[in-house]
Amino acid sequence: MLQIVGLNTLDLLLIFLVFIGLLIGFFRGVLPQLQSLASIWFGLLLALWLYRPFSNRILQGLELTKLVSDTLSFLLMLFVSYHAIRLIVRYLTKPPEEKVKPTKKKGRVGPVEPPKPTALQRLVVGPVGTVLSMILGVILAIVWIAIFMGVAQFFFQTGAFSSTGVNEPGLTNQIQTSTLIPYFNRLLYLIVKSLSLFVLDDGPNILESVVNNVFTPEGG
Repeated sequence: MLQIVGLNTLDLLLIFLVFIGLLIGFFRGVLPQLQSLASIWFGLLLALWLYRPFSNRILQGLELTKLVSDTLSFLLMLFVSYHAIRLIVRYLTKPPEEKVKPTKKKGRVGPVEPPKPTALQRLVVGPVGTVLSMILGVILAIVWIAIFMGVAQFFFQTGAFSSTGVNEPGLTNQIQTSTLIPYFNRLLYLIVKSLSLFVLDDGPNILESVVNNVFTPEGG
């Protein structure tokens, strides 16, 4: 059945992760999803600035190969940068009234009940917001998958880029025979292009090397 639809095990895992993103979007809401999207872009930008110095000056001192140290450095810088940017974005987008600690009013006993939602909020605003949040959850999952599969292709570059050679076993084979990976690579291409104006470096970075190998000048 899987061979008929052209999907392999990796494709099924990616579909499952996208579905998880949809469920997360259902529970999170629109604003947190938008904050995460902004945090991913700025976190990526910061990670691309920092991962090479960190790799060259720290990780390679641990007697790691260039490939391993660059991969670990990028993932670590992305993790730290994303969460740092996310905290900043959450603080900057927090309403002013939430930044100020509310003062207790004398004579009031018990918690203050929030105002009841109007019919418009219940029947229109709420459902529309939920649908938008689910869509954003799917987009976030796809973006994260594109980034991490790009890193995987960089790490397993000995065979993952070859479209005419013999397939290698394991993850490299799954990447080569995947039906969905080319679509995630196209999204990765767009992400790299959006960052390229702000990343000044002597050579292609970890994501550009993947894009340059996947999308040759002849293929576009």
